[in-house]
Amino acid sequence: MAETSLLNEIERADVAAAAKAGEHRHDSVVRAAGAMAKGADQPPMFTLASAVLGAGLAIGSPRAAEAGGRMLVALAVATAVKAAVKASVVRTRPNVLWDQGRYETGLWGPNEAPWNSFPSGHTANAVAVARAVGRVVPEARPALWALAAVAGGVQVPRGAHHPLDVAAGHWWAGPRRRWRTGPGRWPRRCLARRWRRCMGRAMSGRGGRARRAGSRRRRCVAG
Repeated sequence: MAETSLLNEIERADVAAAAKAGEHRHDSVVRAAGAMAKGADQPPMFTLASAVLGAGLAIGSPRAAEAGGRMLVALAVATAVKAAVKASVVRTRPNVLWDQGRYETGLWGPNEAPWNSFPSGHTANAVAVARAVGRVVPEARPALWALAAVAGGVQVPRGAHHPLDVAAGHWWAGPRRRWRTGPGRWPRRCLARRWRRCMGRAMSGRGGRARRAGSRRRRCVAG
């Protein structure tokens, strides 16, 4: 009972915090940030990742190609998890409460946008991309994380998500040491290794194969 009461208190505080932030939803700053945050939705994010990958392959830039590939993998993982959670967890968005006076939460309910507040997909996408690109371009990390913070933070005052929804989106996609032993660590390592091998072959071309063949012949002669 005590745990249930605590969870209810946390939920009420979360809803109240969203309502307080929503008082600023018509401010010009919130509107501008909200417009920018639309770029963190799935279609534009996947389009951007594909464009970066394609450009990297076209101009022969392993760094850009790796960044695009990492973006695609990170977005695919974030999207799959987000979709699974949204399909099973029901929570109405803050704007439904503000505009219609209705708040619902539970499991296995309608899998539609007004009931898909938890977790924040925009936040998960933005954080996943910031993390993926930051591994390839470390000097861009401050800007990437700043953009991710704006994309996630503005979801509360604009009425799209509660604070805990945003936190959940960040928790999944953000850096987590516990992934070292978690079930998702091995697939990501495997994908990363395969990706580097594929990119090495694509960028080296015939010259790379010739160099590797020559290296093998030298080792045979030396043996």
